[in-house]
Parts: sequence; structure tokens; C-alpha cells
Amino acid sequence: HAPSSVAAAAPAAATPLFAFKAHDGCIRAAAAAADHLVTGSTDNTLGVYNLRKRRAHGSLLQEGGGGAVSALSFYGGTHLLSG
Repeated sequence: HAPSSVAAAAPAAATPLFAFKAHDGCIRAAAAAADHLVTGSTDNTLGVYNLRKRRAHGSLLQEGGGGAVSALSFYGGTHLLSG
């Protein structure tokens, strides 16, 4: 009986679709729904991105200083909850 050999498949290379500076702090949370991605960071901002168009819509700053955004969730198709 000859020893069998197993050929390992090479991992697929990932190619970025787009890249840009998103936050000044670390990203602590992310949520996606339909064509949109929202990220929350230790810089007290939310970043809003359109994945289909591959561009940023802008960012939202918590009023009054707030704190790091550590949780995000879409509620239905019309609301975003953050904490």
C-alpha cells in the first residue's frame, strides 16, 4: 500500500474593492443591511458607506462627546441602533 498524499489548495487571494481612511480610532462595531455598511469607532463616530456604489456617504459624530461606539444593529430597513 503506497502512502497517500494530500495536496493543499492555495488560499484564494482577496482583492479590495475600495479602500480609504475610515476612522481616526479603532473600529469597534459594524453592521450591514442591503447596500449599506455602518462602522462605529473609538473616535465617537459612525461611518456610513454604500457598498454597491463603493463610496462613503459620510460620518456622524455623537453630540456631547458621547463615547466609543461598541454596538450597531439595523432595525428593519429604516433605523439604525447604536450604543
